[in-house]
Amino acid sequence: YKSTKLPIPPEDDVHAYEVDLATGEGADACIADATKGGESLDLIVNCAAASSPGWCEKNETAATALNVPSKLLDAMTAASETIGEPLLIHMSTDQVYGGDERRSTEDQCPANPVNAYARSKLKGEEEVAKRWAKHVIFRPSIITGPQPPYAPVNRPLFLDFIVDAL
Repeated sequence: YKSTKLPIPPEDDVHAYEVDLATGEGADACIADATKGGESLDLIVNCAAASSPGWCEKNETAATALNVPSKLLDAMTAASETIGEPLLIHMSTDQVYGGDERRSTEDQCPANPVNAYARSKLKGEEEVAKRWAKHVIFRPSIITGPQPPYAPVNRPLFLDFIVDAL
């Protein structure tokens, strides 16, 4: 995704880490490196997911292991004395609503996942809410993708909304 609206941060301010969400391998090192030198950790954004509904249907156990961030939460809890309680932003999906587009804008809309992907993402939401008090859960539909005229929907995507808000 490219936008000219956001400045590109200096290279030394951006850190990428490889973390296996199913096993947690790499999570401890990621958190330790992010807080070395006494730096505070104010925000963690979890946008990783097994997001192909077809793959999730065929591999529901593996999809759940990836979409429920238990290992990330384990690492955050273990490091809580060091990192404090940073805000956890967890990306979910509007598919937890069961496809009723009208209801997905209501705050108290009940969840009704209709496929393995949505079930695993809802379990992830529940785990985050149960284990990390300071959290925000987003339920976007399509975050980014081709721009018009190739866009799959005739409206701004979630990432467009974020960029415009900044």
